[in-house]
Amino acid sequence: MKYTQTQITQMKVILTKRDIEQSDDSTLFDVFTEGCIGWDNFEDSHVIEQFKEYFDEDILEEIDEKRSYK
Repeated sequence: MKYTQTQITQMKVILTKRDIEQSDDSTLFDVFTEGCIGWDNFEDSHVIEQFKEYFDEDILEEIDEKRSYK
């Protein structure tokens, strides 16, 4: 499936929120100490691969449908 740039951006946001929800204090300590590579800095192919591993692609369709109703 070919993804639009908007969909890939949505994937990055969803992956970021997932990372935030799963983070604890020690993770935040590591980020502030060592830094991290943000989702905006990964190749689109990596973002897509990670998104598919953790989420159902139907999430993107649901987001697109909600946008079309506005």
